[in-house]
Amino acid sequence: MQTHSNRHTLVLVCTMFLGGAALAHTDADEAIPDAPGVKASLAAAVSSLSAKDKLPSQAMPGYLIKGDVGIDRRGIQLEHGVAQLGYRFDQTLGAQLAIGAHGKDPLHVEAAWLQARGFSPSMDWTVGVGRQRPSLGKVMTRTGHLDSFGLMPLAKQALTDGDWIEDGLEASLKRQMAGLDWTLDAGVWRGRSFPGRAASSANPAVHLGAVGHHDAGEWAVDAFVAQLKPQARGSRIFNATGAHTHAAPVCDASLNGVVCFEGRSRLWGVSAQWEGRTLPVTVTGAMLWRNEQGSLISRNGQGQYDGRNRGEWLQAVWRMAPAWDVGVRLERLKADQSLMGAGASLVASEGGFGNYSRLQRQIAMAGYALAPWADLRLELGRDSASVTAARFAALRLVLQWDRSFSK
Repeated sequence: MQTHSNRHTLVLVCTMFLGGAALAHTDADEAIPDAPGVKASLAAAVSSLSAKDKLPSQAMPGYLIKGDVGIDRRGIQLEHGVAQLGYRFDQTLGAQLAIGAHGKDPLHVEAAWLQARGFSPSMDWTVGVGRQRPSLGKVMTRTGHLDSFGLMPLAKQALTDGDWIEDGLEASLKRQMAGLDWTLDAGVWRGRSFPGRAASSANPAVHLGAVGHHDAGEWAVDAFVAQLKPQARGSRIFNATGAHTHAAPVCDASLNGVVCFEGRSRLWGVSAQWEGRTLPVTVTGAMLWRNEQGSLISRNGQGQYDGRNRGEWLQAVWRMAPAWDVGVRLERLKADQSLMGAGASLVASEGGFGNYSRLQRQIAMAGYALAPWADLRLELGRDSASVTAARFAALRLVLQWDRSFSK
């Protein structure tokens, strides 16, 4: 596959056919048109980030993720591109397909989803199957995905390896009660994407959300929990001079160049958002946890691992004029980890635990709407790990379009 050519084609198509506002890879409820017909969406963000040195958060050693050096965001690159198609066969059945691209990574399927829906006087329901992002709430799902700020939040970068995309099935119920709009999502997922990997059993995830409406604005609160049982999840032996690769580390009998985790991984989070009407300010906050217990093994030893990871972010965006907005985002990430057993110190070193640092990031942003389908955004920020810090500036062009075609 000529992925380099395909990525440029994706950006070119986005720029040629723009004509209305859109969202990037959305959930099925938004991607599939409400009436029978087709809904097509294209989105892309091209960024240019300038920093004297690489960002301290790039590799994230000590968080037991894939173990490579991460993506260097400096220079001009495709931050994210998505081509999406939604189709509704009738009032009950619909489908969604989304193809995405990131930087130099190969094209990948972000969504391939078949969904049925139904309505009753008391509640609405949907049931879907295929590949999708598990429902975690609007804040968790959309932040870092072609939003107002360019960098993926530290919490999502470390705890779910970015956007969490999985194969599985999910059922949802929506109803109004006590003056609030409630949503309950329950899914069962294969768990083959991080923080799982080659799981042998079904992995449940549950999300509960509530939305309230007021004359002054709208608020939303969400909470979710997912339980996974990863087997043979690999993390490359830490090497600060290595290269980034999209391929997942392989845990086999040779244990060549990897440390391998097997056990339990619990992922959960809470988020809230206030979107004002009289005062055009949107305030968002989120906290994400990943706790893991199990065995960690390499060629040189093994141990019983206990890891507790936590990340959060808080941001505010002010629509100061119809075409202008400004905002700030504050982020933190930390981990507490222990490894006990024969050769544990060597395994911990190979896992990069000795290079662990708490991470922080602060960003100020200003955006201008060039057109309904194009935003130009400038960011100034500081990325820090312990005593190391890097200041950066980024210029982003975000293009988004969609159009519906009824039968």
